[in-house]
Amino acid sequence: MKSFSDAEMSQIKLYLTKAKVLVIDDELGGRLALKNGLISFNIPSHHIRTANSLTHAKIELERDTPHIVLSEHLLEDGFGYDLFREKSNIIFILVTEENSKSVLAHAAENGVDYFLFKPYERDNLREVLYQSILKKVLPTPLSLCFDIGKIKSRMGLASQALDLFLEAKQLNPSLAEIYALIGSTLEELGRPALEIESVYAEGLARAPHHFKCLWGLYRSYGQRNETAKSYHALKKLILNFPENPERIVDAITLALKSKNFQDIEIYCEIFSRMHCKNIVLEKTLASALSALGTLSIQQKERPVAIRYFRKALEITSNKAKFVEYMCSQLKIAGFSNDADDLLHLVNGLEKTPSTVPRAS
Repeated sequence: MKSFSDAEMSQIKLYLTKAKVLVIDDELGGRLALKNGLISFNIPSHHIRTANSLTHAKIELERDTPHIVLSEHLLEDGFGYDLFREKSNIIFILVTEENSKSVLAHAAENGVDYFLFKPYERDNLREVLYQSILKKVLPTPLSLCFDIGKIKSRMGLASQALDLFLEAKQLNPSLAEIYALIGSTLEELGRPALEIESVYAEGLARAPHHFKCLWGLYRSYGQRNETAKSYHALKKLILNFPENPERIVDAITLALKSKNFQDIEIYCEIFSRMHCKNIVLEKTLASALSALGTLSIQQKERPVAIRYFRKALEITSNKAKFVEYMCSQLKIAGFSNDADDLLHLVNGLEKTPSTVPRAS
């Protein structure tokens, strides 16, 4: 537990007496736990409002902008960090039981800096709350460069934002986040791709899996039609931050385009572990596996073809369409027994439908 000086505590307590807070959780118990914790830190109860959904929270934000928002990560009608796009000048604390790279990456995309991981004790809530307030009321020169630079960027003043980010780099050249901000600002200014890529590479030299630097490299390489480099950056991004169906669809497309066929089974394994899937990813992955199965038949690699076909059938919800095509390809190649085996497999799979939750 971090300790705070008397001077820091004085500033924190003063802020708390005036702060308006919005607590968002679709479960009553979660809302009450946070509200009671905040009251114990001497925030007046009438300064604390609650919302039970993303929709409700957006209404509350429009009605009266709070100083602090504590939001559950996964709500019934969306993600808590989506609110940060609405009001990025507030203290935003994301509450989640998923201490995973994917959650942190999604939050980082939306500028969220503070997290409260469940299950938490009241001391954990106090620490993250106090630290976030302290940064607001007693900012360091580095955080001032960050915060003012981001404001300038949102205002469309990219040149001024760049000057501030470069100043932040002088203050602490070891932070990968600084290079991500510099790189994205250089993109806004239309600077040469090689200059932009070198900045992102500097950031990755300090933090090899930094989400924003990898994402920046992927975008820049893609714009220059550097397919192999673009795919390498995207693959690394997905291996570290896998819970994003749209990015995996892009990776499958690039893997096929760059002839990294062996990687399709990596995405198949990631798909099997994902909490939330969508039909586009399912179709893309099953189609890729089916195409690779056909290619393997043409290359006289029968066992490999059967493996690809079986994986595709395990994934797809449209088994009848896929198995018809696969059986035709196997019979043309003279593998009628394998075609019959696939039909038996489909009959077995259709009797045990998947219970994995899907996102439409």
